[in-house]
This record gives sequence, C-alpha cells and structure tokens, in this order.
Amino acid sequence: AQAEETYSNISGPELVALMQGWGYRAELGVDDYDDPLVSSSAAGVGFDVFFYDCNQAEPRRCESLMITTGFDFDEPVGMTVTNDWNLNNRFGRAYIDGEGDPIIELDYELLGGVTAANMEQTFKYWEATLGDFSETIGWR
Repeated sequence: AQAEETYSNISGPELVALMQGWGYRAELGVDDYDDPLVSSSAAGVGFDVFFYDCNQAEPRRCESLMITTGFDFDEPVGMTVTNDWNLNNRFGRAYIDGEGDPIIELDYELLGGVTAANMEQTFKYWEATLGDFSETIGWR
C-alpha cells in the first residue's frame, strides 16, 4: 500500500484543489501581504483561510493556516457569549472585535507534516464549529 502524501507546507492552488475535492467552494486570492487567501463557505456562512509562515517563491508555500470568519451585527454582542464559547468548546477561538462583532478562528499548523485526510477532518471540525457558533450567537 502506498503511503498518503504528507504536507509540511501548502500552496494556495493545492489547498483550493483539496477543498474542492472535499466538496467546498474555494476561490483563491491574495491577502495584503501577497500571501494566498482562500474564500469559501460552510454551514451557510462565508469564511476565509489565511496563510502564514510562507516562503517567497511562487507559488508561495506556507506552513500554517488560520480559518476565520466574522459576523456583522447591528448592535454589539456581549463578551459573555464568546467567553462561554471558549470555555465550553474545544475547536474555534472566539472573540469580540472593536465594533462589538463576534469573530471565530481556528489555527492549523502543518509543520512536521499532515495528510490530506487530516486536513479534511480539520475542515469538517471547522464546519461543525462554524454551524454551532452561528447558532450560539443567534446568526441563523
């Protein structure tokens, strides 16, 4: 049996191809630092994947990712909801931004090597987390 390829870093085009293979819409762009940025959605909510610790070659290969989304409410959301979330949930770090809107993030490190199956499972965790968080904050 062949061993599954491991990724200790990944390019934007590679992640887009993997995500599309897992059934996600995935659009490749670049962030303000010219690093890859992938936009997608899950659980009825848009999210972005930011790339960190990238080399300067093209395409840039990056060692870590942050999956994140923010919610824009008309009225500020109290910190109690995010504090309770962080206390009671294992996946996804939540906080309130300067405008009183909730943000949720999930960091993902590739250093040392991970398989595509591990990445897919992380995105499934993210999707479930995003759905639960959306419901918790009353977004739905």
